Order: sequence, then C-alpha cells, then structure tokens
Amino acid sequence: MTFALVASHVTLSGSGFTEPARFSLADRCAAAAAAGFTGIGLHTNDLSPTSSVDPIRAHGLELVEIEFLSGWALGTDLATVTSTEQRAFAVADQVGARYLSAGEYHSGPLNFARAAAALHERCARAAVHGLRIAVEPFPWSAIRDVPTALRLLELADTPNAGLLLDTWHFFTAGGRIPDLARIPPDLIVAVQLNDGPSTVSGDLLTVSRNTRLLPGDGTFDLRSVIRVLSESGYDGVYTAEIGNPAFRALPVEEAAHLAYEKVQRLFT
Repeated sequence: MTFALVASHVTLSGSGFTEPARFSLADRCAAAAAAGFTGIGLHTNDLSPTSSVDPIRAHGLELVEIEFLSGWALGTDLATVTSTEQRAFAVADQVGARYLSAGEYHSGPLNFARAAAALHERCARAAVHGLRIAVEPFPWSAIRDVPTALRLLELADTPNAGLLLDTWHFFTAGGRIPDLARIPPDLIVAVQLNDGPSTVSGDLLTVSRNTRLLPGDGTFDLRSVIRVLSESGYDGVYTAEIGNPAFRALPVEEAAHLAYEKVQRLFT
C-alpha cells in the first residue's frame, strides 16, 4: 500500500536546521514531486515578503507544514513570535497550508496556565489563515515530552491545536510504543518519521539536528509506531524529516528519492 507522504523542509533543504536552504524552492519542489511526495514543508526562515511559492503549485504539491513558532510558551521572545507568525500567515494566505508547528527550544519551568493561554491566543490567530497549531515536544525543552504537550493542549482547550509527533523526540524522551495507543488520534496533527540511535549524549538540541537518520539506519521501531497509531484510529499526515551531515551533502534529487523510498517502505 502506498501512502501520501510529505517531505519536511530540512529533508530537502540540503542544510542545517537554522541555515539557509542550499537548494532553491523550485529545485526542492521538482525533486519532491519526482520522488513521489505529494506535499512539502517550509521554514519561516526560508521566507521573506517577496518570496514566491509558485513552484509548489507548479509541481502539483501541497504546502502541508510551516515551521517553526517558538518563544510563546515561556514568553521569552514575543517579537520573534510575532515575526514568525506574520511570515507563516503570509505564505498560508498565498498557497494554503495545514499547520504551523510550534514548541520551545529552551528549557525551564513551564507555567502551564500562562502557556495554555498563549497557545489558545496563537491558535485563534492561526485559524483566520486556515492553519492549525501543532505542538512539538523536544526532550531538552520546557515542553519535553508527549505527556507535557498533551497537558498543555488540554488546558488550551481549542480544536485548532494538536500534537506534532516526531519519532526522534518521542523515543529520545523515553517514549515507548504502548504509549502511542493512549494518545487521542484526533489530537495528532501530523507524525514526523525518522530513525535514530538507541542512546544519545551531549547537547540534545545539537544531537537531534545531526542524528535524524533514514528509516532502517537506526534503532527505532518505526513500523510499530505506524501500526499502533493506525490501530488507534490515526489516518493523518506523515512526513519524512531526515537531517544529518551525510544526508545533507546529497544532491536534492537523491535526497528526495532516498527519503521517499525508505519511508514508503514502512507502510508496505
């Protein structure tokens, strides 16, 4: 069985998570479509007021994911939050998109009531532009795992918010396959698929950006992830999010084909 799959921004950018894309949007879209992807993701750092997103439509693709909104939960950088929103909303108004991913890069105690109120407000703003907000837990951050994100979503109490489940973050934070069955499927906005090592050490943010492996190159039981989520009723978006130095060095066409083939095999 073949599933519709999405290529995340970093999978096709040919660069690191915070670096300018090495390939043009036109080249990324052409590679994604040729490989078999039906959608792509963009990062707001890749966008400007004059950015053209015409290649997305020209290659028959859907813009599924826009990333990344940070600073809102801890309230540490509201100017950046506003700037990120403006760029995300502008591109969503041009070509449409399903969701804007959000979370916290920094650690620290989380005031759940304040963070939930901030999330509720951001969701209301995003809804005007047809976007959901997908909260992505990072194991080093204030929103460190799925239970933390689910508590925040419950308090925010808005249908426009949901969970972005990234397999690298899930397993690194100590998540186990049976835990997935306890996540309400309607709360999952999307699932980002990548493989990774069984243990990690050092700065987790840096490690996470350099050990996102192709399926089969690591130790994660990704087939069981898909099976359990499917059995629980999830039938939404799956994205390939691959990021490591060797993969980034590939030509964009090769990266797209490898990512698509490796992820698609998980569904067969």
